[in-house]
Amino acid sequence: MRRFLLKTLLIVFVLGALGLAWIFGGRHVALFVDHFGTAEVERIPVTQLTYEGAQSGGLFCLGNGMLSTTGPDNHPFALSLAPDANNKLILSTSGKSFILGDAVSATAEQSGATFTVRPDAGDEASLTVRRSFLSWPTPFDFNFMTGHSPSWRRYRYHELVWKKQSGAQLRMLWRYEQYFYASDGWTDGNMTREGVTGLIKAEITP
Repeated sequence: MRRFLLKTLLIVFVLGALGLAWIFGGRHVALFVDHFGTAEVERIPVTQLTYEGAQSGGLFCLGNGMLSTTGPDNHPFALSLAPDANNKLILSTSGKSFILGDAVSATAEQSGATFTVRPDAGDEASLTVRRSFLSWPTPFDFNFMTGHSPSWRRYRYHELVWKKQSGAQLRMLWRYEQYFYASDGWTDGNMTREGVTGLIKAEITP
């Protein structure tokens, strides 16, 4: 009988320890698993891109969403966007440049927009949205203003891939957090957390 009780207590202790580990460490486990694969949610062809803001630290408007060029450190990512002498909108990062297309200045209908560009003929551009396979519980989250707090979180990724006929390619990757509410389900997934979310990669290959 004593041995049975000891085994039961041991099991309860192990399960409790695992539960606490998942609550406090699940975010890091999910991030680790994401390096091996994520689940695709949707793939959206890019027919138009609008950039708002200064040469760095601005916003991309893709479809109905806004993606900031701020990095996880809450500072502008090391890239710039500006038109060249031929009015081509150029994205530059890590000493390399990528021609997005003809830059069109803002119109009255695009309040606050700096430039709008459409892919050149023959370009292939798409925005792929993915999410983590794993989510983690957040039982200690509490919003004192609304009393409405998420019970689970997971990571959500936005990847822009832009290919030219010449073979040049631009790849940009954003990571955000997505919240789950018992009453509303999963949110759109653009929540930020300093040190983890934001624009995490921008690569140009010739």
